[in-house]
Amino acid sequence: MSVFTSDATLRVSQNSSAPALPLSRTLLKVLSAGTSLLFGCLIATIATLSLMSAPAHAGLTVGGTRVVFFGNKKEVPLTVTNSQNSSVYLIRSWVESTDKAVKAPFIITPPLFRIDPGQENALRIAQSSNTLPQDKESLFWV
Repeated sequence: MSVFTSDATLRVSQNSSAPALPLSRTLLKVLSAGTSLLFGCLIATIATLSLMSAPAHAGLTVGGTRVVFFGNKKEVPLTVTNSQNSSVYLIRSWVESTDKAVKAPFIITPPLFRIDPGQENALRIAQSSNTLPQDKESLFWV
């Protein structure tokens, strides 16, 4: 085991004409490089963590992701709930088909309504024509 004193020198080159650096400066350069790498990793970690979103709490909750029309039913309710304590929302509802060439066979009421904090409202989705089969269920996505 060798012990370096504070005035020890370290030869950085095998060339005898190259100047010798004091060991304390060499260690500072190594520590400085390691510290900047550590600091860079710390900054990258903080940046990554700050981009992660906090848990989200929905203000509005829709009663389901699907609507099932039974053969003999002409309309289906869909609830919308405002779970916020202080936010008031203005809700606009409409029906559209995924195929733009085909008109959706439904209407939805009310088309526009206000929902206060803690309030629940029911949308009515009604058939606008008798195009759905009467002998089985029909499933639609909300």
